[in-house]
Amino acid sequence: MESTEVKGRKDKGMSRQEVLSFRMGHSNAATGLELKECMIAFFHTLSSDFREPPTVEDEKRFSIQDIRVWEPFDAVSQAIRLNIKKFKEEYAEEIKAEQEEDEVGETPLKKTKRKRLDDFAKKPHMVFAQKAKMPFWNNLIKPFEAISRKRNQHRVVRCKRDVNAITPLMRKWKLEKLKDQFGVKQVAENTLVYHVTIFKPSNAMDCFTKDQEILILGHQTLAQLKDAFYCIQDRMLVGPTVRNSYIHIEDTFYDDTRHNGYTRLSSPIVDWIKCKKRHVDPGLCRFTQRNMSETRIQELAIRLGSHYEYLHQGNCSHTLVFEQIRILTPDDIQNQFAYPWKKFQQVNRRQKCGVCDIFPSKWVTYGDRLTTQNPFFFCNKCYYKLHYDENGDLLSTDYRVFDYEHS
Repeated sequence: MESTEVKGRKDKGMSRQEVLSFRMGHSNAATGLELKECMIAFFHTLSSDFREPPTVEDEKRFSIQDIRVWEPFDAVSQAIRLNIKKFKEEYAEEIKAEQEEDEVGETPLKKTKRKRLDDFAKKPHMVFAQKAKMPFWNNLIKPFEAISRKRNQHRVVRCKRDVNAITPLMRKWKLEKLKDQFGVKQVAENTLVYHVTIFKPSNAMDCFTKDQEILILGHQTLAQLKDAFYCIQDRMLVGPTVRNSYIHIEDTFYDDTRHNGYTRLSSPIVDWIKCKKRHVDPGLCRFTQRNMSETRIQELAIRLGSHYEYLHQGNCSHTLVFEQIRILTPDDIQNQFAYPWKKFQQVNRRQKCGVCDIFPSKWVTYGDRLTTQNPFFFCNKCYYKLHYDENGDLLSTDYRVFDYEHS
């Protein structure tokens, strides 16, 4: 016995508004504009004195200086600072008298050695050092043993894929370069910022690891986000000429149609779902198609943390995740020309030359009889010395050679 809702969908199908209502009711997907309206409406409901500057009593009440738990390293430093302060307070008069005596300039050679030693032992810092009590070495390192043991147990070995290639120096250099080329354009107030993470494809050696993290503004298009992605497949062999791609978010396929002779990669999927009324099956619906260049990020109905798909080069599929949606803060980059901004980039792996094992590879050969492995990697210098004679003529042509692209 089928329900009325399923019967209605089988007979005449669901309209676009019904699909949106169904999705909003069950998957909790919402657009950036809807989230922005909710946040702004919430701030408007607050009273005018809600964000008044804190008073002195509030500062004392919420101060955390008195409840700070010092680490052993910080505690030792703090104790040393307190001892120096105490020393200066106790022997302020003696230190002043000693400085005045040095300014007068009494000749130390007129004193005997014993007299000079006695005077030195009576100096303020020596008297203070004699009174100070130093702990034994075993007692001094005892507070650090528990911390060292705990850190060794929970220590995570950092691998190369966890290192961010966007260093602070590179970030500064990129911002200065953008400023020189395009200038500065202030981002409007209350602009939405999206944190988008793209993962390695399933056919990669380090598949499903975080590859890039990008910040993009809400009024920018989905095509601008796609152009910010980096994948080695777009650079190898015929990769630069294959430009068809799509991004699948919720129940919509967003195709890239900005080039001549484009083909919608999502058409076979949409046609397959339309056949035999497969759209009524659980998890499927009447998928729609839109263009990337005509869709703004803030118009997307998304769920934070959900896995979406970015497909390009025919079968290179990446997982796409929207991790955070927030309003621009003063700590963010204020230049609009800098967005989409790549916040994280996995460090690229480079193959070294198989001959010298010093320089990074420039060429990769297949079927080369002069090598011991297939494929084999060469730097520019070793490749020409092995495959060309002194006149610059190629010695053999029974192999294939390509530019080496690292990922």
